[in-house]
Amino acid sequence: MNRTTRVLSAASVLTAAAFAGAWAPLVSGPPMVCNEVMVDAEYKPSIEKLPTSGSDPVGSSLAALSASPDFFSHMEIVRRLCMNQRDKGDEIIHRLMQRVVDGEAVGKVGSNEWLDLAYAIGCFNQLGEIERKKGQSAPGEREGIPGYWYMLRAINLEKHEHRASPATLHFAAALMTHPVMVSGENKAKVDALYRFHMREAVRGMSPGSLLEKNMQANLTSYEGAIERARKELAAESHGGTPITTKK
Repeated sequence: MNRTTRVLSAASVLTAAAFAGAWAPLVSGPPMVCNEVMVDAEYKPSIEKLPTSGSDPVGSSLAALSASPDFFSHMEIVRRLCMNQRDKGDEIIHRLMQRVVDGEAVGKVGSNEWLDLAYAIGCFNQLGEIERKKGQSAPGEREGIPGYWYMLRAINLEKHEHRASPATLHFAAALMTHPVMVSGENKAKVDALYRFHMREAVRGMSPGSLLEKNMQANLTSYEGAIERARKELAAESHGGTPITTKK
């Protein structure tokens, strides 16, 4: 476990244990795991009924992921799975990765599958459960963030799927790259990534939309992030030079 996750682990354990199944958003704590992802009303009952024990709760959640086309539902299913099955992190990541590999083999893997894998790794990382062995990178690590390469893959695939919802994936990426989870020399680089994803999420955010509600619930407290993104977009439209990141 690296220094950052080691420092955050104790607090993460307490908040995760207390709010594993809660729908009420928190104002602090690891943003990917301690904050609810609000979903459409039609999906919420089935998510709440997912088993947390029994013969194969992981398999039940994976089946729910395969049945749902909705990005927000995928994020919330994975969040709950990681919170409730913390001791099965290796199994969860392995099964999600195998799902991607199998799909790639037959040309039937899309942004949903890459999002699920990225989000699970991000959740376990923010819970302090991702160990980096000396000389090795964490799964999907990019810019020092475990799972981030997979998240970028999901964003790029969504463009070709024409689902008209890239902003939702940028919201997920903003939670993954949140600077509150980083310290030291990498913080400035991660903050630039976070601000990029915030701008892209705000760019596609419609008033009253589920995306707006999720962003207001989960991303407003850190340095006025949404208003800052709006100002940066305004500067961009007037010929300013925004911070960008490679994909």
